[in-house]
Amino acid sequence: MRFQCPGCGSLVAVENSDMGTMVQCGSCSKIVNVPSTRVCKGALVGDFIIEQELGRGGMGVVYKAHQISLDRPAALKVLSDAYANNAEFVVGFIKEARAAAKLNHPHIVQAYAVGEDEGVFYLAMEYIDGETMKGVLKREKMIPVIQAINIIQQIAEALSSAWNEQKLIHRDIKPDNIMLTSNGRAKLADLGLARTAGDIDDSEDDEVMGTPQYICPEHLTGAPMDVRSDIYSLGATFFHFVTGRFPFEGKTGAEIAQKHITDPLPPPDQVNPELPSCVARIIEKMMAKNPLMRYQEADALVDDLREARKIVESGGKGQMRLKGGVSGSKTSMNKRVTQTGSTGKKTGMVPPVDSALINEMEEDAPRSKKTAIIIGAIAAAVVLIGGGVAGVMMLSGDSQESAKKPVAKKQVKKEPTTSPMTKKMNEILAYADVNKKDVAGVRLRCEEFLNTFEGPKIKAEEELFVELIDLYSRADELLLRDVREGKAEEFAKTRDAENEKLEKEAERLKKQEEARIAREKAQKAELERRARIAEENKRIAQQMNKRLPAERAELAEKIFEACMHEKFKTAIKAVENWKSDSLDQIKKQYPNYAPYLNGYYAVANFLIATLNDLEEINDTAFAGKDKLEGVKIRIGGKRAEIMKVEKGRVFYKTGSIGAAKKIDDLPAYVRMEMVEAAAKKLDKASRLHFYYLLTGDIARARETAKDLSPEAKRESDQLFRFFSGYLNKVWNSLPDRQKKYLREKCANDPLFKHIVKR
Repeated sequence: MRFQCPGCGSLVAVENSDMGTMVQCGSCSKIVNVPSTRVCKGALVGDFIIEQELGRGGMGVVYKAHQISLDRPAALKVLSDAYANNAEFVVGFIKEARAAAKLNHPHIVQAYAVGEDEGVFYLAMEYIDGETMKGVLKREKMIPVIQAINIIQQIAEALSSAWNEQKLIHRDIKPDNIMLTSNGRAKLADLGLARTAGDIDDSEDDEVMGTPQYICPEHLTGAPMDVRSDIYSLGATFFHFVTGRFPFEGKTGAEIAQKHITDPLPPPDQVNPELPSCVARIIEKMMAKNPLMRYQEADALVDDLREARKIVESGGKGQMRLKGGVSGSKTSMNKRVTQTGSTGKKTGMVPPVDSALINEMEEDAPRSKKTAIIIGAIAAAVVLIGGGVAGVMMLSGDSQESAKKPVAKKQVKKEPTTSPMTKKMNEILAYADVNKKDVAGVRLRCEEFLNTFEGPKIKAEEELFVELIDLYSRADELLLRDVREGKAEEFAKTRDAENEKLEKEAERLKKQEEARIAREKAQKAELERRARIAEENKRIAQQMNKRLPAERAELAEKIFEACMHEKFKTAIKAVENWKSDSLDQIKKQYPNYAPYLNGYYAVANFLIATLNDLEEINDTAFAGKDKLEGVKIRIGGKRAEIMKVEKGRVFYKTGSIGAAKKIDDLPAYVRMEMVEAAAKKLDKASRLHFYYLLTGDIARARETAKDLSPEAKRESDQLFRFFSGYLNKVWNSLPDRQKKYLREKCANDPLFKHIVKR
């Protein structure tokens, strides 16, 4: 996996087994925590760095993320395991998300990318700085009419774009999926759940996806769905916006769903008397139970919403002629669907419908979805002639009373018996009489006419419309039976090929899942092993943190006591014994703690190297191993030149007079001059500050160490720390004169000031 270093912001790649542990960043060298899961804050999924969780839903979790390549914020939806492990769902999810990503519309949440990263399936979308309309409704209870019209219009424009460009339908329009940006713009979210019209299967396995309060009837009955289905759900959302309640309410989701199919829609302007009638009529038309009675395209809905907004803004509540489909009146369209009449074509009334056929069609709804259109079309015919039936009933009831009164003669305008619509319907009926075997052709002509027909306007049109609906119903049912009986084998082959493809994909995902489980099991075992090691190291570290510093302080005392008497070999032996008797034994006894001893080994090796150098300098200066002829020194305030050093004596001359003196009798400053000369001759002047420490001249030692290389300075710091420990221990035994000198020279030294101020 990869994650972002919290220190420097660079990307760090680690094994999945390292999740939840600590590693070193290769860029800034800091020790950082590896995210405990693949979707923690800082983890990288595809091209996106997770920043924070935004929300959870049935499909998975949505995170706010940052896209690295384009340096922009994004919303990252990560599928939950229940969906990620479903091969069929994953294939459809990726296919549908790619189709949605092709859309670019100001009122659609833009899809950026879809893919899989080490078993994590994700959809990256535009990040919206705002809230959902569900949240707005929860806070405001009801949306002002003008604002509601604007929002619904913008979403209708989004539906139009999705349908016209990609034949995409949303299938789950609701306030939750409508985002309102900070500047008031509406955006349609979750088009990744949509399916193209060509991919919607009419099989029994077709899953119903949607929310009961806003779901369309054909979604429940299994009838084919298109943009008109989204218009219904958008109408239910519109109803909720302007009334503050759901169109249909019930105790369970099943009860609410049933009402979408059977119950009339409560007139919106009765639920909210302040609602303009033109807005109520638009909602009624959007929520017509028969798709033929709704807006046939979203563009017509957009036009009516614009007109309604003008009426409302002008303060009017007047009527308006609606576009697209069959127009309705102020009375609820869905309420009129439930009205019925007697039989008889000559009177313009609906012929009787075979109840057994209707029951059969309702039972077969999952496998014969187009049956819903037949029921809806017949119901629509009832709606259109309902007014005529009521008129006949009223006339018969008042006939006796009216007979007693003289009837004034008045001139009645004669109604036309033909129109362009009657001509078209007669042509279709005539074609059906001649071409009885061309069932598909008859049905196609009926459907094309019904998609553009706005409803009967004269009695002649009403009579022919009833015949046409009956013809359409019979043709549609015959085609469905033909499909079920004659073309079942062809459909089965197509379905088997698709099933085989899905099975292969499922097998691939199954193997991938098994590999993931194996990896997780190995990772868990590795994490447990590391935890045991870490716990053991912690226990050992607690012991060593007490033992090793004490041993090092004791070693420092031995080193300085020996060096002050020029017993360098004794000091070297003390360091070597500490390595073998302590460090080597710890390393052997606690192998897991061995890496933590590297620092102590480095100190020991540095001390041995330093002491060897000092021994060589000392021997050169005082033991006669190497001659210091010609070196200038001061003895008794006079300049002298060394002739030779031999057997503990230094032979020198001042002017032309030669003399000799025991080395032990030489003043300290003369001995130091000889040491400095020997160090320079051996090219080991960097060790001189240790000699200054041994003589207690800390200030001079500090001054000499300033000129060292960075590497040599780090090593010399070890000596100063060793000496500070030693000085702290022997401070009380030092002569007062030396204490006074040290107080003057080291009052501001950060390492020694706490010692000399005692």
